[in-house]
Amino acid sequence: RYKDVAVVVRELDAYRGILDAALERHHIPYFFSERTDLASKPIFRLIISALRAVSRNYHQSDIITLLKTGLCGTELRDAAMFEEYVETWHIGGHRFLDDVWSMNPDGLTTERSPRAEEILDAANRVRRQLMTPLSRLSASLRASRRLEDRCRALYDYLCAMELPAMLSARAKEE
Repeated sequence: RYKDVAVVVRELDAYRGILDAALERHHIPYFFSERTDLASKPIFRLIISALRAVSRNYHQSDIITLLKTGLCGTELRDAAMFEEYVETWHIGGHRFLDDVWSMNPDGLTTERSPRAEEILDAANRVRRQLMTPLSRLSASLRASRRLEDRCRALYDYLCAMELPAMLSARAKEE
């Protein structure tokens, strides 16, 4: 019976297109089971990036990776403007925790164009959106003494990012 048959191969990509075509030609049902790297999944990238960001003093790359998971509730346009601003001014570390960013997105000029104002508004909006929950996570992790407290801090962070509702909405879309 087909359910009693398993085909094991070392390099699945070498057989893809050949094996599935042969099975389909003979009307044999099949399923490819492949290993997946959990770090490639957005939810795990979000968790890893957030934990790296708070443990490594808010490296720029960790913050950008966190933003690019697509799970932060940030509009794509705002995310792009945030990234441009952060790279223009080489922002890293505790500068992410500043109350307000006011450096001109156009660089070292005194006047701001309408485009610069838009970028600055978006950068500050995204910074608040990312850093408020991250700074709470950092404080909770520093104050925790037990694993249970650390897990609760991470759970609270994910809830602050409104992840359950976002994932539920995405599941309905799918």
